[in-house]
Amino acid sequence: LVENCTFVNGSAPTDGGGMQTYASSGVVRDSTFSMNRCALTYAGSGSACKAVGIRTAGTSVTLEGCTISGNPVPGVGAAVEYYENAEVLAGTLRVVGTTITNNTVAGAGGVGGLQVIGTQAACVLTGGTQVCGNTPRNVAGPYLATGAWTVCDCLAALSGDRLVNGGDLGIVLAAWGTVTPQGVGDANHDGVVNGNDLAMVLTAWGACRQP
Repeated sequence: LVENCTFVNGSAPTDGGGMQTYASSGVVRDSTFSMNRCALTYAGSGSACKAVGIRTAGTSVTLEGCTISGNPVPGVGAAVEYYENAEVLAGTLRVVGTTITNNTVAGAGGVGGLQVIGTQAACVLTGGTQVCGNTPRNVAGPYLATGAWTVCDCLAALSGDRLVNGGDLGIVLAAWGTVTPQGVGDANHDGVVNGNDLAMVLTAWGACRQP
């Protein structure tokens, strides 16, 4: 357990400027990450924090009630990254009641906010988590979401072009009723493609809107 801590002005040559966990489980609660940097020497990600896999089945790394803001992001990464490493067990990053905001990529590429490298089940957003105001994107990669949560991306633009049109409708219809590891067609990130995803696409047709 890491609780009521402040990670500020940390740095790393590759990954995890503020904190990195490898094949570990635990909770980071009510803590703040700001002005942390990574990839100072080589390519890397997780300027605030990065987690890589777990060792015990069914466990997770949890960010609970944390504030992650103002962390400069390298061109290939994000402020927060979870990586499902095949060398260890593919655990879960749970982001609970946490704000990931105003993290900005320096240069071309990169995500800004949260990056998930793995399956949809690898990351769960819940408890009022907000991922907004990160530049150029808030989230990259699949994730599940339940309860109260906000991701300020164009979730209905499933093709990634930030415009909701027939291409996105086709993705939903092709994946109808399925649960794929990568969450293809799952606009509302509840784990299944159905009428709720279709409604999101039709409601946002021709535009790019928040959930």
